[in-house]
Amino acid sequence: MPSLVSFPDIARLKVVVLFLKVAQSQGISLSVPEGSMISFHNSPYYSHNHCLAIDLYSSNLAFGGSAPSPVDGIVRCIRRFESPGSKWFEAPKFEPLILVEGDENPKFLLKILHLNPSVQESDHVHVGNSLGTYLRSAYFHRWTDPHMHIEIRHPSDPIRARGGLPIAQINDIKTDAFSSCHVQNMSGRFSLVADEYALIEMDVPLSRLGYYSSLAASIDGVQGLLDCGIPHYECGGLLLPSMLGIRSTSTLRVNGEVIGRVSKVIDSSIVFDTLRTVVKVNEIPVLGLSLRLHVGDSRTVKVIPTDLSDFPYMEGDAAEILIQGLASER
Repeated sequence: MPSLVSFPDIARLKVVVLFLKVAQSQGISLSVPEGSMISFHNSPYYSHNHCLAIDLYSSNLAFGGSAPSPVDGIVRCIRRFESPGSKWFEAPKFEPLILVEGDENPKFLLKILHLNPSVQESDHVHVGNSLGTYLRSAYFHRWTDPHMHIEIRHPSDPIRARGGLPIAQINDIKTDAFSSCHVQNMSGRFSLVADEYALIEMDVPLSRLGYYSSLAASIDGVQGLLDCGIPHYECGGLLLPSMLGIRSTSTLRVNGEVIGRVSKVIDSSIVFDTLRTVVKVNEIPVLGLSLRLHVGDSRTVKVIPTDLSDFPYMEGDAAEILIQGLASER
């Protein structure tokens, strides 16, 4: 007969969290907890438009929560710099910058932003160890969720705004993850209506590519996952299983609607400029959709209302998303 575990023993049991390698640069791999989110392109900043940075999002989307290290390495420097101030919320006047030397390749540094560090210089950290807590940076928009921004930098140029090295996703992407005639169901229910944004739990899971999931789009008959803020950032990325035949003049479609045009081809993703596009929820125009890459299955889509005070929905209400490309061929 198996022995019983007492309640005190249960309280001491540790939850095992699986970390997955999601990106790499200069021989350094970045790992995140399964069930979290990442983004290469959901940002208006230069480094994200050129695949020179990655955002790793908090699993529970809580400011002040613990931020797990994505690498094994040594904390080499912590420096504070003056932030620009925010028009939407109170933000720290000075923000920390953390430089970590990765064990896999000590010739390069990780530049990490948007955390209040709990580590000190010369500390050695392992994947999953806490680097600090997520802070609400003055560089965030009102709808931005807690995350750490990471760039891989040469030690001779680790600090300035530009100078990050290319970051590529690492994933065993399955080429049969999509069908070329795939049409997404865009209905669901509001699972959260907050002050800054709303979440919709879709009726069916989001499209899957390898171990990522997001809304799907197609380009030249190849389907991939959207990683973008559409249309409000006016640009974004599409993660693809293959880059064969992708042209710089190609257009990007969601459910047949033309929403963008390729501007760059980078590794296994493309960067696109958004064409004239309108997003509506239950026929009400919204500022846009914030689409990240979920690490694992998900049904959740983030909606940013244009006017929070005029958004008439509550949690549990039905929701229908419409993405209309005004440049689509009729």
